[in-house]
Amino acid sequence: MESINLAINKKLISVYPEIWIEPDDIRDGFKRPSFFVDFSYHKTMKVSDEFYKKDLSVTIYYFPSNRNKYSMENLEVGETLEDLFLGKLVIENEVDEKVVPINSVDLDTVDGVLQTSFDLEVFISKLEADENELMGDLEVSMKEEE
Repeated sequence: MESINLAINKKLISVYPEIWIEPDDIRDGFKRPSFFVDFSYHKTMKVSDEFYKKDLSVTIYYFPSNRNKYSMENLEVGETLEDLFLGKLVIENEVDEKVVPINSVDLDTVDGVLQTSFDLEVFISKLEADENELMGDLEVSMKEEE
């Protein structure tokens, strides 16, 4: 999940480097403008002995600069996020790089906050899922025959 969150944050920063991304759940007080990324649904299924499939929904919350005048700002940011995420998400980790398709992006404004949502279907190898099994350096010494 960390690599997915990082991939989403990288995309946001590539277009909005000046806008803060809230790292923790928002309960009280937050900067404006800012983003918050939430994984609202998560399901894991075993596909084979070697692979797992994770289905999850991502919601990116955008808190506009002004809580009372937000319509145009939310419209502009929504269109940009739609263009940014519709198509694919490149997820990098220690094992490999995955290109995950994003076929639809939903936009909604609730209480002045823009909500951009999309679904991801990610296949993960057992090796990647269990980092403890990653092979380290192997040292070999060979004895010469006489």
